[in-house]
Amino acid sequence: MSSKLRKPNVSAQIRKENPYEHFKFTRNPFPKSPGVTIGSDDPRENGSIYCPELVKEEERQFEKLLIPKPSKPETNTIAFLMDYATRRGRGIGKTAFLNYVKNRIMEDFGEKLSDGEHVIFAVYVYPIPGENYNHSWKISRLIINKLLEQNIITEAICRLKAFTGLIPDNVLNEAGENLAETLGNDGWLQEKGFNKTFELNHTVKSTLERLSIDAELTEFLAFGGSGIPGLSRYFSRLSDAFWRKNGNRILFSDLIKIFQEAGFTKGIILFDELEKVFSPLNRKERRTFIDAIRYYFIDGDLDNARSSFLEVLFTIHPYLQELMVPHWEAAGLDRFASIGGDSAHYHTIYFRPIQDHFAIPLAKAYFQESRLEDPGTDELLPFDEAALQEALKISNHVPGFYLSFLHTVIEKAIEEKVEKITIETVKKTANTESPTEPGVEEKIEPLPPPIKNLKEE
Repeated sequence: MSSKLRKPNVSAQIRKENPYEHFKFTRNPFPKSPGVTIGSDDPRENGSIYCPELVKEEERQFEKLLIPKPSKPETNTIAFLMDYATRRGRGIGKTAFLNYVKNRIMEDFGEKLSDGEHVIFAVYVYPIPGENYNHSWKISRLIINKLLEQNIITEAICRLKAFTGLIPDNVLNEAGENLAETLGNDGWLQEKGFNKTFELNHTVKSTLERLSIDAELTEFLAFGGSGIPGLSRYFSRLSDAFWRKNGNRILFSDLIKIFQEAGFTKGIILFDELEKVFSPLNRKERRTFIDAIRYYFIDGDLDNARSSFLEVLFTIHPYLQELMVPHWEAAGLDRFASIGGDSAHYHTIYFRPIQDHFAIPLAKAYFQESRLEDPGTDELLPFDEAALQEALKISNHVPGFYLSFLHTVIEKAIEEKVEKITIETVKKTANTESPTEPGVEEKIEPLPPPIKNLKEE
């Protein structure tokens, strides 16, 4: 047989020759890149390995700004997440943090975070490289696609089905956490002995019609379109002309009505990498973009602005902040969410470099994911504590660069057959493989004052 028809034998080769076995690992436990790749199958890269104690202050500020609770029902419609201390574009942990808080909210629709009072969803949104977002409908299309991909629209329809009163309690009790695969699947309902799927779907359709939802969208949502395949068929065939005319209305009116009818009280948009949207715009487009934020989130005439349903958290960098401030102030948005000046800290979550004592727990979290099972293994093998702390210092206390630097240290240690990774090993590696980002000026600036505790306010 031709060698071009052969099958790969990679997994078998890894089992036979694992260079990391000497250090009791199945693989290099650390990611190559300092950034997070959302959606990757590799837990080292997708943000699923997380050390929450590193960001307790940031998490507290996130809840204070965006999560309604009985003790503080008023929240911010617009907030910011910013790396204030290092001016690094990547590696400080913002994307991993967004992924973490999204998962916390979505595991129970915000029940724990809101002390059982609110039903909240969170959607992670990031711009597609190479796409142009010079019109608001393009942003709306992006957000809607993420609501679809992350099953949020589907789960809203599943909640509508549950609230019709047609599905027996014993079936609802078996629905589990993945509503799309259970209540959103007519086949699953029939397997559980529920044979009124047509009546159920027709009832959902009547509800949507009462809400004056777009007629064609209503049909897809009610009859076989509540799952991702049906919705994908609907949205994927829509033309740019349709989106230009209807995209903003669907997001900020139709979907808001659906979410509220489904019992959601808040939706949080976690908008990452805003610089990829805003920086390429010309001056006129930037002003239009900022004006659109005010219209659709603050005081426009669509359902979202009227109900203050959606909140948005923008991740920004200091240089982007400088570009936005003139347009932000010209649109009067500084009265609702200050992006600069003395009051900016009331609307901003600031990401700081991690402290020395977090070098060990962060490394351990990654060790555990790739550690070979051996009860007698030293949990820090092959490092000693001083080596890890030195690596963090060399990486300027930026977690992403710390982890990717440790990846390089492991590779160098294996290549040079090092038995124990010490400070000397780490320093030697740093001299040949600096974990810095080309063209980034190291400039540490004073941090703004922290957000006050609720009791202080």
